[in-house]
This record gives sequence, structure tokens and C-alpha cells, in this order.
Amino acid sequence: MLERLGVAGGGCQICISLAAPDEAGLMNGLAAATGADLIEVRLDALAEPLACQDDFFRELQSQAPVPVGFTCRPVWEGGGFEGAEGGRRDLLERAAQSGAAFIDVEQDADWAEAFIADSSVPVILSHHWQFPLPADLEERARRMRAVGPAVAKLVAPAATPADAIPLLAAGAELAASGQPSAAFCIGAAGSASRVLAVARGAALIYAAQPIGESVAAGQWRPEVLREELRLQRWRSGFGLCGLAGDPIDHSRSPAIFNAAFEALEQPIGYLPISCSELEPALELAEAQGLKGLSVTMPFKEAAARYCAELDPIADSIGAVNTLVSESNGWRGYNTDAGAVVSALSEVTEISGRRVVILGAGGAARAAAFALAARGAALTLCNRTRARADDLAQRVGGKSISIEALTSDHYDVIINATPIGMRGREDDTRTPFPVDCLRGDEIVFDFVYRPRITPLLRDAAQMGCTVIEGLEMFVRQAAEQYKLWLGGDSPAPLDIMRLAAEKALQRG
Repeated sequence: MLERLGVAGGGCQICISLAAPDEAGLMNGLAAATGADLIEVRLDALAEPLACQDDFFRELQSQAPVPVGFTCRPVWEGGGFEGAEGGRRDLLERAAQSGAAFIDVEQDADWAEAFIADSSVPVILSHHWQFPLPADLEERARRMRAVGPAVAKLVAPAATPADAIPLLAAGAELAASGQPSAAFCIGAAGSASRVLAVARGAALIYAAQPIGESVAAGQWRPEVLREELRLQRWRSGFGLCGLAGDPIDHSRSPAIFNAAFEALEQPIGYLPISCSELEPALELAEAQGLKGLSVTMPFKEAAARYCAELDPIADSIGAVNTLVSESNGWRGYNTDAGAVVSALSEVTEISGRRVVILGAGGAARAAAFALAARGAALTLCNRTRARADDLAQRVGGKSISIEALTSDHYDVIINATPIGMRGREDDTRTPFPVDCLRGDEIVFDFVYRPRITPLLRDAAQMGCTVIEGLEMFVRQAAEQYKLWLGGDSPAPLDIMRLAAEKALQRG
């Protein structure tokens, strides 16, 4: 029966979770469902689930683009069904008899084992904890394996990414024993665990419904799983790299790294780890044996404190954007510095150029140290003047207030702030007064989403030479690629750039 779920031959199936209050809503969801291998219909979301007739199940399956399964989660396990257990069991038995692809039944249902024994369709046996770090996790997994369902599903909420470590271990152990599994955490902090489970042998990953709100927090959209993570190629035992930051929904790092790994046939996957604090993300990365991490805002400076060793450049900058796992812990690097120099050197000689850097965070620090080392005359400007003062003192430059930006002329203007980034309240603003441009400046914006920021648009209209943040992004990523894979093989820069461009076109 496992063949009906597509989990018998290895790999992971993408299952869209679909919920609506009525049949019309479900039909709309089915019509929009793309990118999935399976669809799970949450019957407990219906206004009157017990009123479902046999033709309802058959109609849903006939209209669906992929096989459809059903579940009816009771309120005692976090669902919406409030009726009697006898009615719930009868509902799911009728769904199975209609030819469903699978049925999901809770382990704590008194009738679960009998249902599995009598079912003519694959049964997913599930348990959803209401609290993280369940005390009886190992016992639950052992009992599930003894029953032998089509898939053993173990789910708990996560407050931090590290909360998923026990569940991921349990799922990997089930998969290694020959029991198909899906063990992960829900919630925004658990989103990374859903993908990590795939690299540890998970049979299913539950994805967001195509329209409306996700059925469960932390679900990925199917198009992201396929087009950016390229999850269809992931297998148990894959090596892993990732990205830690907050926010990271805008990041296109997964798209470019997974494209590069696939093009060079590297058995490695790359995933984002959303985290409000860096330490839990590092705990998860260490437990899952990640080869390395990209580190983005706001953690580039904090990351240096978690490194057993620092590359000399990263040490001088005091900011880390790349972590490499070594036997004694993390080694920190800063690939932003080289990327700034590489991109800028293609359009101008750096030595002697008057450069103003807007911002004083990790990327700004990398740019300042790298350009100072090559003889640029630096001016630092930041909303918090003290940070600009400190950075200027370290690199031998000067600092000014935002109000003083118009008092001088610069050869190069670098925006290392998030102003202009799509989705922010200030995404229509420019960090530099455009009416002060003369048209002969080089304007370099580190923001790459959108590719043409308000600053770059206005600067180009004034006749300035502009450098997109995409160029900085791709070049620093190429250096990360080489650090993680080792050896002298160059990164596939053209493939990474093309993947980034396509990802940005998708929005």
C-alpha cells in the first residue's frame, strides 16, 4: 500500500494541507493546488463534517490534480472536530471506502490500531503534542513502529529552532528502522525542521495550501520547496548548509545555493533557519551536522562570539557572515569584504576614491575595512552616530551625521542599510538625498530585493554608474560555496547569478 503514497521508493512527497468550511472552498483550493504530490483534506475544518456523503469524497478526488487523503483532527489533539468518536471513525471509514489515497488517524484514538488493521488504504498514524519536548517521545515512536502504519507522524510546536532536535532524531531513527516517518515541529520556529526532516529520511512534508492562510504555522509553499529548495532531489544522508537570520523570507540564498549544488551534482541541500536569536539556530545546525551557515542581519556581529576561530579578515572586521563547521567548532569568515572590492573594482580604481558608507552594521563594517585597506578615503554615516564614530576610528576614516551628508561630494556612495528593501515601511525611501547627486558618482546599493531600489533608480536617472546589490550578493555567496566545499574548485558564478535573477523575478 505504500506505493499509493509514493513513499516506498525513497525520497519525500509534498503534501498540501487543505482546509475550508465548505465544499466550494475545498474545490477552489483544489483548482489552485499546484506543485504537490498529495493533498490532505482537513475534514474537521468543515462546518458540518458529519454531513459529508460518499459522493462528496468521490467528487473531491475526481477534481483533484493529485491523489487526495483525509483526516479529521479532534479538538483533544488540536483540531476542530468536537463530535463523538464513533461518528468521526465512521466518517473516516467512509472516506477510505471511497478510494482515498490515505487516511490520517491519531495514535490516541482508541480505535486507531483496529482501523489500521482493517483499512484498505494506507493509514498515517499521528500524534500532535500541545507542548514542545514531549517526555514520552521515544515510547510513542516505539509504539507506532510496532503497529506498522504507512507513515508514523510526530509533531510538536517549537518556540526556538533547537526545540526540533529530539523530534528530528526520532524521525531519523524511525526511517533508519524501515518505518516511513514525518517528524517535525510546527510554528515559525519549526519551519526549518520540516525541511531538515527530509534530509533525514522523512517520507512526507506538509506544505501550505495554495490560497488563504496556511493550515499550520511554518508550512512552506510548494513552489518554494520545488523551485528554491529543489527538494525533489534531497535524500536521506544529504549534506546540509543553511542561512540564519531574521527576517529571511526575502532571501534568495536558498535559490542560488541549491541551483549550484544541483548543477555540480553535489549531494548537499541549503535551507533557511528563521530565528529571533542566533544561539538556538546554531544548536540546531550543530545537532544536524550542517557543514556551514550563512549569517545575515541582525547577527553578523554576534556570530563572531560563537566561533572557536576567526579568519583574520573577519577578526579585524568584527563581523561574520559565514560559518564553517570544523572539528573544534565554528570557524568564522567574512565574504562580504571581498565581494565589495570585487564588484567595485570592475568599475573604478579604489585607491584614493572618496567613499561614503551609509550604515554601521555587519555589511558596512566589511565594506569599510576592505576599502580602507585598499586606500579609499572613507566617510561613515549612521542613524546612531556613536556607531559611525567607532567604525570611523577603527578604519581611519571620518564620521558625519545624517544631516551633514549634503555637505560634501563623494566618488562612491554605498548603502549598507536596509532602507529601500521591499516589504519594509521605508521601502520607497532613499538613504541618500538624490538631489545632491551630480551624476558622476558610483552608487552601490547592497539591497537586492528589489533589484532596482529607489536609490539606484534615481541615481541612474541622474546619470550615475550603479551597482546592484545582486552583484554583491552573488559574489559573497560564491566565496561561501568554496569555503564549505573546500578544495580549489571555483563556484559556478554564472549559474548562481542566473538562479538569483530568476528567483527575484518570481517575487
